[in-house]
Amino acid sequence: ATGIGFDENEQYAGRHNVSDVYLHNLNKAIEKPAGNIGNTWRHIGIDACQWGYYAKSASEMHCGADTLYNVHMSNIDTYAVYLNATVGADSNFGGGIGGWWLKDSIIEGSKGGGIYLKNKKGDTPQAPCGISNVWFEAVAKEGAVNVDGAAIKPRTLHLIDTSIFYAEYSYINNIKLENSNLVTYGCRFDNSDL
Repeated sequence: ATGIGFDENEQYAGRHNVSDVYLHNLNKAIEKPAGNIGNTWRHIGIDACQWGYYAKSASEMHCGADTLYNVHMSNIDTYAVYLNATVGADSNFGGGIGGWWLKDSIIEGSKGGGIYLKNKKGDTPQAPCGISNVWFEAVAKEGAVNVDGAAIKPRTLHLIDTSIFYAEYSYINNIKLENSNLVTYGCRFDNSDL
């Protein structure tokens, strides 16, 4: 089941404000299967789900421009945040991501990973994505998780083809960057795999 889901045929929808919600024991707590940008999420609790926030781009719309404030995700099996910006990447309009932010939040106690972002190759967003004041603790404890049909090692932060991603005032460990750039300020890092 999906906790909060959007219509995959309405990629231009969005600009919703969601607050004070607790989502528990679901496949996907929040699912945006095709675009649907500009939403604001505040005071959201997500616990014991397969996926936390799950978003894909579409044939004509990117998957970004959401801002999440004061979100607490725990006991996530695969990834707390999954952003796949490659859907629709073959067109001049679709795919990509921009302006997605997670702020003042906690991701903890999960077998699965923290944030997974797979971007459209060569995409340079006008509004970069990032995290601010995010605490990761006891995340990515499983040996492998299934993402897009492949078993991969979960990471606290896993960026693929992401031209720029900002992290500020956050504690992050177990990072993997694939053809990606991470710009940091005031962060603590324990280890990484570049």
